Amino acid sequence: MTFEKIWNQNEHLLLGLIKKKVHSEVLCKDILQEVGIKLHQALVQQHPVKNYQTWLFQVARHTTIDFYRKDQGHERLTTHDLPECILEASAITPLYKLSEFIIENYLPEEYGAPLLLSDLEQLPQKEVAQRLGLTLAATKSRIQRARKKFKETISHFFEVEQNERGQIVDYHLRQGVKQPQALLKELENLKLF
Repeated sequence: MTFEKIWNQNEHLLLGLIKKKVHSEVLCKDILQEVGIKLHQALVQQHPVKNYQTWLFQVARHTTIDFYRKDQGHERLTTHDLPECILEASAITPLYKLSEFIIENYLPEEYGAPLLLSDLEQLPQKEVAQRLGLTLAATKSRIQRARKKFKETISHFFEVEQNERGQIVDYHLRQGVKQPQALLKELENLKLF
């Protein structure tokens, strides 16, 4: 795919995501431009990207966080100035990042994008529907199917122990299953195993 095609399909969605987190129009445009540069670099360097929309959302989230963390010559921001989602980003756990990795790499785009937006980004399903150009009913259906596919994928790679409330208390790689190298590398990078 070409830069122009990918960018034209996703620019307005990215701007909407960034505007939700950043209240300065100038800063929104700066972040959007930075995301565009990163897309261009990825295409030039021929990075393998399975799902450009999901990848761009991830890059936009991380770029937004980076802009808040760096001193960009603006007034120093206090925690009162930061949107909640940015404050929560510092608490993003390796499990969050692993979930994001699995969704982006092992779920089809039609399920991955709605699941990322609803469950990881914590957007209301109505907003997810608007961003993806779907009806609310279709969005709810895709999110439910995505959750099921996500759980099946996790169960294929990991043995998961849950407490009586369904919360994960322990997990480890499933024995006797050939694990994809990309997953093993991600686990290593996240220092989970």
